[in-house]
Amino acid sequence: MIATAWRRVARRAGPLGRLGAWLGVVSLLPALAAWQFDQLRHPRSGHLLALAEQAGLLRAPVPGELAQATATTWLTVTDARCITLLADTGAVLAIAAMLLALGAERRDEDSLGVGVGVMSASMTWLVISPAAGVVVMGAAGAAILARCRRRA
Repeated sequence: MIATAWRRVARRAGPLGRLGAWLGVVSLLPALAAWQFDQLRHPRSGHLLALAEQAGLLRAPVPGELAQATATTWLTVTDARCITLLADTGAVLAIAAMLLALGAERRDEDSLGVGVGVMSASMTWLVISPAAGVVVMGAAGAAILARCRRRA
């Protein structure tokens, strides 16, 4: 069912509508991952750091070595910063999807790609912040409605 709908978007929408729909759907992935990791993690658990260590991306200190004190910088990797980075990535992709959808509407492309781009980007904002998601959905809907009324 989803594959059929996606083929319909790919066939009927213009290039901006297709790209906006694709970015909108992709923006959901990091936002949902950030939400899920935020629900799973316990403060001071280092859950994401343990996953990165298992994947071989980080190295844990050897138990027999002398402990070192190092200064924290903005490059220090923590669970909170990873979750924030994922949420910010989803937000930026959602904004790009909405701008592309509005550009597709301005170029009078098929509304199917515009609708998918706006709705999936709005869902991303709903995951990140429910209040912001409602505001973004209303603003994008109002902009598209105003554009359609001007055209008619």
